[in-house]
Amino acid sequence: MPLVMATLQSQLQALFESMQDGSKDDYDMADELSSIVKDFMESGTIVTTDLNSVPITSPGPYIAGMFVGGGQGSLSVQDGPCASLIKVACDTMRAQHLDDNYLADKITEGIDLMRSAGIVTCNITGVVTIPGSPPIVIPNVPGTTTGTITCVPTPLAAGLKACFLTMRNMTTGGDAYFATQLATLINSYMLANTVATVVDVASLLTPVIGAGAMI
Repeated sequence: MPLVMATLQSQLQALFESMQDGSKDDYDMADELSSIVKDFMESGTIVTTDLNSVPITSPGPYIAGMFVGGGQGSLSVQDGPCASLIKVACDTMRAQHLDDNYLADKITEGIDLMRSAGIVTCNITGVVTIPGSPPIVIPNVPGTTTGTITCVPTPLAAGLKACFLTMRNMTTGGDAYFATQLATLINSYMLANTVATVVDVASLLTPVIGAGAMI
């Protein structure tokens, strides 16, 4: 299914509000924030278009053909490295009396680290066409993909810094505001993406290159 920003926003707001009574510390925040973002990243649907000029083994060896296909899949990520980075950032902020711009950069770095280490997997189906008179068409050729998703972290960091600047003058409503802004920024970060995959099709002798995006 497509990414649902409203779910992300409500989960973030619940997390921030749950910290008000002092029962949770920065380490709890880092763990839960990273877990929420992980779930959000993994909830999106990835759609790819996959094509390449390929030699195939059937109906004869090394016949040049064209594979054209597409499919859907998802992103799998690990939240531990992001949580660890944010925990270190919180400790460093206290020890060195750094401002919230540092935290904005480190939250961004953690989220971007989680995304960049993720693995895209998709199931695809395509058609192989072999030139000839008449051409030979092999339909419903299945395959699986693995690949990566690329996003640009700079707007996320800039947006967080602007959010923290605004919050310095707020006396009420900070949790809701931060949750809304962070959800909006993470959603935009994930949607401005490109996906690159390599398709493993058993009947083909060379990999098929795929391209697509998370929606």
